[in-house]
Amino acid sequence: MTPNPSLRRIRSAVRFEAFKLVAIGELGGTSPINSVYAGRTTTRYWYSSAARAIVRSVRHNPYLGTETVELVTFDLRP
Repeated sequence: MTPNPSLRRIRSAVRFEAFKLVAIGELGGTSPINSVYAGRTTTRYWYSSAARAIVRSVRHNPYLGTETVELVTFDLRP
């Protein structure tokens, strides 16, 4: 069987096989103090079909920094 290059093993509180998805966005405008801003945001998601959920996301905003969210526990129901 050929390994799937988009399938990765990640470890948060629990180890999952997950697909990595990347979303890139553009932001821009004028701030309340009338300064002009523009930038690119990047969000990476790891989706696990076993958990039926996004098990990790990492969001980067050039003005706010990087934020990481990870699944800590889950209860799989039918």
